[in-house]
Amino acid sequence: MKNFPRLTILLFVFLVFNTSGQAQQYGLRLSHIKFVSNHGYILKPTLGAEFIYHLADIDDRIQAGFTLGFFTPKARFDTFPSYGLELGGNPIFLPGYETVKKYLAITGGLTVDYKILDQKISPTVGSDFYAHFITYDNWDLIHGLHDTFSKEGSIAVGFAPKIGFSAELNDSFLLMAGVGKQIGLEALERGLVYYGYWKSHLSIIYFL
Repeated sequence: MKNFPRLTILLFVFLVFNTSGQAQQYGLRLSHIKFVSNHGYILKPTLGAEFIYHLADIDDRIQAGFTLGFFTPKARFDTFPSYGLELGGNPIFLPGYETVKKYLAITGGLTVDYKILDQKISPTVGSDFYAHFITYDNWDLIHGLHDTFSKEGSIAVGFAPKIGFSAELNDSFLLMAGVGKQIGLEALERGLVYYGYWKSHLSIIYFL
């Protein structure tokens, strides 16, 4: 699991250099992320950043490229209640709690946007396709049963349909903004769980 973020970065670098003969745009995307479902109960909204490598001319109606980024949300609470059962003749309910610290998600994937109008300013539709490589510290305490600390890791994959707009500021800079919803699955020891969040973003892309 520890090698997956490193492999993602190496793959991203390989794709960038392997497509160096095509039209090139480099950009930065800043985003606001708000988790939903169970992750929304655990994690606060946060900011994220991504480097974008586009493979299109600035006035192409289809903008597609690779992304590499990260976000580091904080836990909503210092501790989360949990419980355990001590089995025997009469099972005993044991209270406890868990903590989530140092949450880091490294993201890598593909971004696609389509300009509805063939104009310098146009509404857009599209989707992002992501893999998330997640690590965090977990402390799990059940009074009288166990007290464990562990460094957890998981992978989440999914896609994020989005709408927005694009604006050609001049011959070299393209501004893009929008909102989308990540729909995916996270692989945990207990099985697959839903992994989703709302994401609003603002990108500035420079065309060489």
